[in-house]
Amino acid sequence: VTVLLWAARLRRGALATALESSQMATMVVPGLLLGIGLITVVLASPLAQLVGSYILLVFGLVISVVPLASRAISGALAQIPHELEEANRVSGGSRARSMFAVVFRLLAPSMLNGWLLCFVVVSGALAIPLLLSPRGQSLLAVSVYEFYVSADIVSAATVFVLFILEVLVIAAAVEVLKRLLVLRRSRGVIPAPGDNTEWTGAVTISRRDDRAHVRGVGKNSTPRT
Repeated sequence: VTVLLWAARLRRGALATALESSQMATMVVPGLLLGIGLITVVLASPLAQLVGSYILLVFGLVISVVPLASRAISGALAQIPHELEEANRVSGGSRARSMFAVVFRLLAPSMLNGWLLCFVVVSGALAIPLLLSPRGQSLLAVSVYEFYVSADIVSAATVFVLFILEVLVIAAAVEVLKRLLVLRRSRGVIPAPGDNTEWTGAVTISRRDDRAHVRGVGKNSTPRT
């Protein structure tokens, strides 16, 4: 998803618009129809043996959360100034290096947020696992649904409470990892009162003792030159 958004950002036009729009297409398709559609397509192809396998299940779940991942990353990607990528190219870096060394590093916190959101949504998905899960294997939402249908409300509530605790633990781990990533790349210089500063839109240039220091204006983006 990140690569597609980055490619659409580099090449504006009809193809870029089509790439961005295609990532949102599955948002308007209910999970039940998406699961039936995948089964129909796979059965009509030489890959019919994939029906009832984890491969098709994972594929369906990934398709269902692509719009969420796209929205979680697109906003952060739009805030990365093109000047950073251009500076990398001027310094002799390739487009691949620009993507991994500049874009991915700045997008890491947003990518973690998107992963956490997709994890919660996938864990609670019901329609796709009901249709695509292998026989005898039940995911979280399917197990809770079975408990509910069998009138075992206590077990269903217990599973959901444990799931909430799991999400809280994972969210705390993601937050710690995000802070570590931010601290690792935070090398900006905070100008003292009276310093001559100039704003260039995305960064602040602080001049002190005839030396130029560049620091990001955002909390999570503080590159330095």
